[in-house]
Amino acid sequence: TWKGEGLSPAPPQALGLRYFTVVAPDAAEWARLQGRVAALGLPVETDEAGITVRDPAGIRVRLTNRMLGLAPAG
Repeated sequence: TWKGEGLSPAPPQALGLRYFTVVAPDAAEWARLQGRVAALGLPVETDEAGITVRDPAGIRVRLTNRMLGLAPAG
């Protein structure tokens, strides 16, 4: 947590972390990450690069199986 637990998300124009990316190193880990997100029932945004969820503070967490500019892992 950035400033404390249970706080409201920062206003849209506030300075701060907007998102971070988690890159799965291989196909097995990518499948595991997708399974965990599905099991949690989180709202998911999908696109060609991967999936995005939001943490309790509203920060976007991008999950992908590839590094920018590289071929997909696995």
